Amino acid sequence: MNIILVIYQMKPLLVILGDSRLAKFNSFQDKFGPSDKYETLVWYQAGGKISDLHKFIAEVKSKHCAAYPHRKALFIIAVGINNFTRRIYNDRNESELIADRSVKPENIWAELSSLKAETQTVFETAVVIICSIPPVIYEKYNDFRGSKGKLTLPTISKLESKNNTDYTLEQLKIVNREISRANHEGQSGIRTKHISLHANCLTSKKDKNQNKYMQLIPGALYDGLHPQRATGLNWFHKIHKCAKFIVEQF
Repeated sequence: MNIILVIYQMKPLLVILGDSRLAKFNSFQDKFGPSDKYETLVWYQAGGKISDLHKFIAEVKSKHCAAYPHRKALFIIAVGINNFTRRIYNDRNESELIADRSVKPENIWAELSSLKAETQTVFETAVVIICSIPPVIYEKYNDFRGSKGKLTLPTISKLESKNNTDYTLEQLKIVNREISRANHEGQSGIRTKHISLHANCLTSKKDKNQNKYMQLIPGALYDGLHPQRATGLNWFHKIHKCAKFIVEQF
């Protein structure tokens, strides 16, 4: 008697983790349909910081890989901006967003690296890509809250908010350089790609001396923090383009 052993191999799992900037990703997924190369799971937490994502790693393992412990997985992480910001409150308990100047970029990178290491411990075969962190425009965000009646008594001037925007942008440059470097190193023999989400929010300019500098594109973030639909859709396609490139190597 000949016995034929058939091994069913699950599709690789693409897990996209982040904050509320990913809020439209499930609707984009519904529109463009599932990939035939991998199963996609999107999870985000409004106001989420890097530390908020740790709890989800084990949950993914138990719910989606328990029966297939060696299932290939790709984690794409888009988080970090809320680690650079904080809220202050006026006498009416209305909040304004400002830069958290106590935060050090090297500590944010250390947190991201720790999250990546934990993911690769829980999922021994996982590839982890961290997306660059897009900026925040504080003056636009606080004005937007004002237009919605959520901030009727601002305490921060527009000039101070603009200074906060410039400050956070400089801090993000430091972290994003480290993110880019790590993404270009490859993982476990697999070539990886960098996902530059911040590039959709910045444009290259030249000063009068022809020196290049980056300028914010205000329209890329509808409220100064969250992406316009076109921006979010661009991020969505960038992430899936990277996912296809990596999964083909599994």
